[in-house]
Amino acid sequence: MVRGAHMINTFRVFGLVMAGSIICLATEDPQTTAGESLEARRQHHEEAVLGYLRDVAWSSRKAIRLYYLAECQPMKDSVVDYSVPFPLFPLQPPSPKKTGVAAVREIFKNAKDVTIAEETPGIIRIWVGKVPTEILRTRISFLTLDRQAQYDPSSAIGAIESTKEVEAAKTSLGLTDTPVAGGLVALAENGLPCLPASMKNITVDQALDMIAKTWGGPVVFGVCSSPTDNTGRKLFLLLNGAAVLGTPF
Repeated sequence: MVRGAHMINTFRVFGLVMAGSIICLATEDPQTTAGESLEARRQHHEEAVLGYLRDVAWSSRKAIRLYYLAECQPMKDSVVDYSVPFPLFPLQPPSPKKTGVAAVREIFKNAKDVTIAEETPGIIRIWVGKVPTEILRTRISFLTLDRQAQYDPSSAIGAIESTKEVEAAKTSLGLTDTPVAGGLVALAENGLPCLPASMKNITVDQALDMIAKTWGGPVVFGVCSSPTDNTGRKLFLLLNGAAVLGTPF
């Protein structure tokens, strides 16, 4: 975390946003090293996919949502594998001349069971597999965001997950959210992209759309296809894949 007035004055936080300054992180090389573990392959693959999608968001000024169905490991020896593994598929970078949906289609050109559409103006949606989205249709009567959650997409996602409506939906649907390691956190600084302090009568998916439109995305939803613990619950995750980082003046 950035601490102290000196550090705040030294660094400025930027996000992938629909207007204003946009910073695009370099993508990871999708090629994997021989002998690399499956977990490492998945991590590098996910980083490459999200990197390409950040590039598309930057070049096209489009927000991006990614939904995927995962094959998860069941509980072993009373220990749950708290991961929703990213699917592996043939991947390629988009052509420099292509933007928006056309660029996304090229990234996933050789992947199977993928649907890509821009059904909502300004938001490109990608489905990998037949993804159950009941939890995303949960309606939140009143969502309050503190100052940190207004300016930081990961904190905003945490606020959504902790609402009473989402907690109740997780119980009724037999779902449990997976812990997501904290990443770079945006400073709550005037002039930077932010969400409103409150939202009324909004679904989880609509709230995530607002996050994607504010910072560009991709905002990711992943869910396991089968139960992972002995109570029959399935893991799911909500992840901010936008580029939010501290950059020197």
